[in-house]
Amino acid sequence: MEIVKQGYDPTIGYLHTQQKDRAALVFDLMEPLRPVVDLRIVEFVLSQIFEPADFVIRNDGICRLNPEIARHLATLIETKLGQAATVGLLLGGFRFQ
Repeated sequence: MEIVKQGYDPTIGYLHTQQKDRAALVFDLMEPLRPVVDLRIVEFVLSQIFEPADFVIRNDGICRLNPEIARHLATLIETKLGQAATVGLLLGGFRFQ
C-alpha cells in the first residue's frame, strides 16, 4: 500500500473516524475525488432508461447494478478521473497528474 510506503499510518484519518480494521486515511484521501465520481454517476443515471434486468437483488435484499452495467459505469468513472488528471485539476489540496 502506497500510504504505508510513504510512512503514513492508514488507520489514522482526520475526516473519517478510526475503527478496527478500517483504513480511515485511505477514505480521507479519496474524498477530493468524490465530486468527480458523483458527477459521473449522476450523468450516467440521467442518460439511461433502466430496465428491471439492469438490477440484481441479492438474497439479503440489497439491490445492485448488474455486473455488466457496473463495469461500464466503472469505466466511465475512470475516464472522468483521467480527464481531470490530464488538465491538472486541483481538488482539496491534492494535485492529480
